[in-house]
Amino acid sequence: MTGGESGCTHSILDDQGIEFILKWGEGSEFRVRQTLEITRRLRALGYPAPEFIVASREDGLRYLVQRMLPGRPGAALTPALLERVVEMNRLQEGAASEFVEGWPARIVESLEKGFKEWCVHDSLATHSRQTAAVLAEMRRTVSMLGGAHFRATDAVHFDFSTANILVEHGGISGVIDWNGCCAGDRAFDLTTLAFYALEDSGVATWLLDRAREVSGPPAVALYLSHMIVRQLDWSIRNHDQPTVARYLNISLSALRVIRELRDRPR
Repeated sequence: MTGGESGCTHSILDDQGIEFILKWGEGSEFRVRQTLEITRRLRALGYPAPEFIVASREDGLRYLVQRMLPGRPGAALTPALLERVVEMNRLQEGAASEFVEGWPARIVESLEKGFKEWCVHDSLATHSRQTAAVLAEMRRTVSMLGGAHFRATDAVHFDFSTANILVEHGGISGVIDWNGCCAGDRAFDLTTLAFYALEDSGVATWLLDRAREVSGPPAVALYLSHMIVRQLDWSIRNHDQPTVARYLNISLSALRVIRELRDRPR
Protein backbone atom coordinates (compact mmCIF):
# COMPACT_ATOMS: atom_id res chain seq x y z
CA MET A 1 0.00 0.00 0.00
CA THR A 2 1.14 3.56 -0.69
CA GLY A 3 1.46 6.37 1.81
CA GLY A 4 3.62 4.87 4.56
CA GLU A 5 7.25 5.77 5.17
CA SER A 6 8.44 2.96 7.40
CA GLY A 7 7.76 -0.76 7.65
CA CYS A 8 5.77 -2.61 5.02
CA THR A 9 1.99 -2.45 4.71
CA HIS A 10 -0.13 -4.61 2.44
CA SER A 11 -3.80 -5.02 1.65
CA ILE A 12 -4.85 -8.68 1.73
CA LEU A 13 -8.14 -10.41 0.94
CA ASP A 14 -9.64 -13.53 2.47
CA ASP A 15 -11.45 -16.15 0.37
CA GLN A 16 -14.68 -14.13 0.64
CA GLY A 17 -13.06 -10.97 -0.68
CA ILE A 18 -13.02 -9.19 2.70
CA GLU A 19 -10.09 -6.78 2.98
CA PHE A 20 -7.56 -6.71 5.82
CA ILE A 21 -4.35 -4.80 6.45
CA LEU A 22 -1.03 -6.58 7.05
CA LYS A 23 1.83 -4.55 8.51
CA TRP A 24 5.21 -5.95 9.36
CA GLY A 25 8.61 -4.79 10.55
CA GLU A 26 11.61 -5.63 12.67
CA GLY A 27 13.16 -4.22 15.84
CA SER A 28 11.99 -3.09 19.23
CA GLU A 29 9.99 -0.13 17.88
CA PHE A 30 7.45 -2.57 16.39
CA ARG A 31 5.58 -3.48 19.56
CA VAL A 32 3.22 -6.38 19.00
CA ARG A 33 2.08 -7.22 22.55
CA GLN A 34 1.56 -3.60 23.53
CA THR A 35 -0.34 -2.87 20.34
CA LEU A 36 -2.73 -5.76 20.89
CA GLU A 37 -3.45 -4.98 24.53
CA ILE A 38 -3.59 -1.18 24.34
CA THR A 39 -5.89 -1.13 21.32
CA ARG A 40 -8.11 -3.77 22.90
CA ARG A 41 -8.52 -1.62 26.01
CA LEU A 42 -9.18 1.51 23.98
CA ARG A 43 -11.78 -0.20 21.77
CA ALA A 44 -13.60 -1.32 24.93
CA LEU A 45 -13.81 2.35 25.93
CA GLY A 46 -15.22 3.41 22.57
CA TYR A 47 -11.99 4.58 20.96
CA PRO A 48 -11.95 3.88 17.17
CA ALA A 49 -8.80 1.76 17.25
CA PRO A 50 -8.40 -1.15 14.81
CA GLU A 51 -9.19 -4.76 15.64
CA PHE A 52 -6.24 -7.10 15.17
CA ILE A 53 -7.04 -10.69 14.25
CA VAL A 54 -3.58 -12.20 13.62
CA ALA A 55 -0.25 -11.28 15.18
CA SER A 56 3.29 -12.56 15.46
CA ARG A 57 5.33 -13.08 18.58
CA GLU A 58 7.82 -10.41 19.65
CA ASP A 59 10.92 -12.25 18.44
CA GLY A 60 12.16 -12.07 14.85
CA LEU A 61 9.97 -10.63 12.12
CA ARG A 62 6.93 -8.92 13.64
CA TYR A 63 3.56 -8.50 11.99
CA LEU A 64 -0.04 -7.54 12.66
CA VAL A 65 -3.19 -8.15 10.65
CA GLN A 66 -6.13 -5.84 11.28
CA ARG A 67 -9.61 -5.44 9.93
CA MET A 68 -9.92 -2.64 7.41
CA LEU A 69 -11.41 0.53 8.87
CA PRO A 70 -13.57 2.95 6.88
CA GLY A 71 -12.53 6.48 6.03
CA ARG A 72 -9.54 8.27 4.54
CA PRO A 73 -6.54 10.00 6.17
CA GLY A 74 -5.33 13.55 5.75
CA ALA A 75 -8.52 15.50 6.45
CA ALA A 76 -8.41 19.13 7.58
CA LEU A 77 -8.81 19.53 11.33
CA THR A 78 -12.22 21.13 11.70
CA PRO A 79 -13.47 22.34 15.10
CA ALA A 80 -15.68 19.24 15.34
CA LEU A 81 -12.75 16.92 14.63
CA LEU A 82 -10.57 18.73 17.15
CA GLU A 83 -13.19 18.33 19.87
CA ARG A 84 -13.41 14.63 19.03
CA VAL A 85 -9.63 14.31 19.19
CA VAL A 86 -9.68 15.67 22.75
CA GLU A 87 -12.51 13.31 23.71
CA MET A 88 -10.54 10.37 22.36
CA ASN A 89 -7.38 11.55 24.08
CA ARG A 90 -9.16 11.47 27.46
CA LEU A 91 -9.88 7.76 26.88
CA GLN A 92 -6.13 7.15 26.74
CA GLU A 93 -5.71 8.09 30.40
CA GLY A 94 -4.26 5.18 32.37
CA ALA A 95 -4.88 2.73 29.51
CA ALA A 96 -1.30 1.41 29.38
CA SER A 97 -0.51 0.96 33.07
CA GLU A 98 1.08 -2.47 32.67
CA PHE A 99 3.58 -1.22 30.09
CA VAL A 100 5.21 1.56 32.12
CA GLU A 101 8.85 1.95 31.08
CA GLY A 102 10.14 5.15 32.65
CA TRP A 103 8.53 7.81 30.49
CA PRO A 104 9.89 10.28 29.38
CA ALA A 105 13.33 8.57 29.36
CA ARG A 106 13.11 7.67 25.67
CA ILE A 107 12.11 11.24 24.77
CA VAL A 108 14.97 12.68 26.81
CA GLU A 109 17.43 10.24 25.22
CA SER A 110 16.26 11.29 21.76
CA LEU A 111 17.40 14.83 22.58
CA GLU A 112 20.55 14.05 24.53
CA LYS A 113 22.12 11.61 22.06
CA GLY A 114 19.53 10.25 19.61
CA PHE A 115 19.25 6.72 18.26
CA LYS A 116 20.78 4.63 15.51
CA GLU A 117 17.85 4.68 13.07
CA TRP A 118 15.73 7.64 14.18
CA CYS A 119 16.31 10.98 15.86
CA VAL A 120 19.82 10.74 14.39
CA HIS A 121 21.74 13.82 15.56
CA ASP A 122 24.45 13.67 12.90
CA SER A 123 21.97 14.49 10.14
CA LEU A 124 21.01 17.79 11.80
CA ALA A 125 24.58 18.55 12.89
CA THR A 126 25.95 18.24 9.34
CA HIS A 127 23.05 19.38 7.13
CA SER A 128 23.41 23.13 7.69
CA ARG A 129 24.46 25.67 10.28
CA GLN A 130 20.77 26.37 10.93
CA THR A 131 19.82 22.75 11.64
CA ALA A 132 22.95 22.36 13.79
CA ALA A 133 21.90 25.39 15.83
CA VAL A 134 18.37 24.01 16.19
CA LEU A 135 19.79 20.70 17.44
CA ALA A 136 21.96 22.48 20.01
CA GLU A 137 18.98 24.39 21.38
CA MET A 138 16.80 21.27 21.49
CA ARG A 139 19.42 19.50 23.57
CA ARG A 140 19.23 22.34 26.08
CA THR A 141 15.48 21.82 26.50
CA VAL A 142 16.20 18.90 28.82
CA SER A 143 17.74 21.29 31.36
CA MET A 144 14.36 22.96 31.99
CA LEU A 145 12.76 19.75 33.28
CA GLY A 146 13.96 19.96 36.87
CA GLY A 147 11.09 19.10 39.21
CA ALA A 148 8.60 18.56 36.36
CA HIS A 149 6.05 15.80 36.87
CA PHE A 150 5.19 13.50 33.96
CA ARG A 151 2.24 11.23 33.38
CA ALA A 152 3.46 7.68 32.74
CA THR A 153 0.51 5.28 32.47
CA ASP A 154 -1.51 6.74 29.58
CA ALA A 155 -1.75 5.03 26.21
CA VAL A 156 0.42 6.92 23.73
CA HIS A 157 -0.01 6.35 19.99
CA PHE A 158 3.41 7.98 19.38
CA ASP A 159 2.72 9.00 15.76
CA PHE A 160 -0.61 10.78 16.11
CA SER A 161 -0.98 12.84 12.93
CA THR A 162 -3.68 13.37 10.32
CA ALA A 163 -1.91 10.74 8.20
CA ASN A 164 -3.09 8.18 10.76
CA ILE A 165 -6.53 9.63 11.51
CA LEU A 166 -9.29 8.28 9.26
CA VAL A 167 -12.30 10.50 8.59
CA GLU A 168 -15.64 9.55 7.07
CA HIS A 169 -18.78 11.73 6.78
CA GLY A 170 -17.12 14.47 8.82
CA GLY A 171 -16.29 12.24 11.80
CA ILE A 172 -13.27 10.22 12.93
CA SER A 173 -13.82 6.63 11.84
CA GLY A 174 -10.49 5.20 12.95
CA VAL A 175 -6.94 5.79 14.13
CA ILE A 176 -4.37 3.49 12.53
CA ASP A 177 -0.66 2.64 12.82
CA TRP A 178 -0.45 1.65 16.49
CA ASN A 179 2.60 -0.60 16.23
CA GLY A 180 4.79 1.97 18.00
CA CYS A 181 2.41 2.66 20.88
CA CYS A 182 3.63 2.76 24.47
CA ALA A 183 2.86 3.89 28.01
CA GLY A 184 3.49 7.53 28.78
CA ASP A 185 1.76 10.89 28.64
CA ARG A 186 -1.34 11.34 26.48
CA ALA A 187 -0.36 14.99 25.99
CA PHE A 188 2.42 13.72 23.73
CA ASP A 189 -0.16 12.76 21.09
CA LEU A 190 -1.84 16.18 21.26
CA THR A 191 1.57 17.83 20.92
CA THR A 192 2.48 15.63 17.96
CA LEU A 193 -0.73 16.57 16.16
CA ALA A 194 -0.10 20.25 17.00
CA PHE A 195 3.43 20.06 15.59
CA TYR A 196 2.13 18.91 12.21
CA ALA A 197 -0.59 21.59 12.34
CA LEU A 198 1.82 24.48 12.94
CA GLU A 199 1.21 25.83 9.43
CA ASP A 200 -2.26 26.67 10.76
CA SER A 201 -1.38 28.62 13.89
CA GLY A 202 -4.96 28.70 15.21
CA VAL A 203 -5.33 24.92 15.18
CA ALA A 204 -1.84 24.37 16.57
CA THR A 205 -2.31 26.87 19.40
CA TRP A 206 -5.62 25.29 20.39
CA LEU A 207 -4.08 21.81 20.53
CA LEU A 208 -1.01 23.01 22.43
CA ASP A 209 -3.24 24.70 24.99
CA ARG A 210 -5.08 21.41 25.50
CA ALA A 211 -1.78 19.55 25.87
CA ARG A 212 -0.52 22.13 28.37
CA GLU A 213 -3.71 21.73 30.42
CA VAL A 214 -3.01 17.99 30.64
CA SER A 215 0.70 18.05 31.43
CA GLY A 216 2.07 21.58 31.79
CA PRO A 217 4.53 23.75 29.83
CA PRO A 218 7.77 21.78 30.50
CA ALA A 219 6.27 18.55 29.13
CA VAL A 220 4.91 20.26 26.01
CA ALA A 221 8.27 21.97 25.41
CA LEU A 222 10.05 18.62 25.73
CA TYR A 223 7.67 16.90 23.33
CA LEU A 224 7.92 19.68 20.75
CA SER A 225 11.72 19.51 20.96
CA HIS A 226 11.58 15.78 20.31
CA MET A 227 9.30 16.28 17.30
CA ILE A 228 11.68 18.84 15.81
CA VAL A 229 14.65 16.47 16.02
CA ARG A 230 12.62 13.46 14.93
CA GLN A 231 11.04 15.09 11.88
CA LEU A 232 14.07 17.07 10.70
CA ASP A 233 16.30 14.01 10.92
CA TRP A 234 13.80 11.88 9.01
CA SER A 235 13.29 14.51 6.30
CA ILE A 236 17.01 15.19 5.85
CA ARG A 237 17.66 11.48 5.32
CA ASN A 238 14.55 10.58 3.31
CA HIS A 239 12.95 13.62 1.65
CA ASP A 240 13.79 16.12 -1.07
CA GLN A 241 15.06 19.61 -0.29
CA PRO A 242 11.68 21.39 -0.62
CA THR A 243 10.24 18.99 1.98
CA VAL A 244 13.22 19.54 4.27
CA ALA A 245 12.71 23.29 3.92
CA ARG A 246 9.03 22.94 4.76
CA TYR A 247 9.73 20.98 7.95
CA LEU A 248 12.51 23.35 8.90
CA ASN A 249 9.98 26.20 8.77
CA ILE A 250 7.56 24.16 10.89
CA SER A 251 10.38 23.40 13.32
CA LEU A 252 11.26 27.08 13.63
CA SER A 253 7.62 27.80 14.47
CA ALA A 254 7.78 25.06 17.10
CA LEU A 255 11.00 26.55 18.44
CA ARG A 256 9.27 29.88 19.00
CA VAL A 257 6.55 28.10 20.96
CA ILE A 258 9.16 26.30 23.07
CA ARG A 259 10.81 29.60 23.96
CA GLU A 260 7.44 30.99 25.04
CA LEU A 261 6.72 27.91 27.15
CA ARG A 262 9.98 28.36 29.03
CA ASP A 263 8.63 31.57 30.51
CA ARG A 264 5.21 30.20 31.53
CA PRO A 265 4.44 29.07 35.07
CA ARG A 266 4.30 25.32 35.64
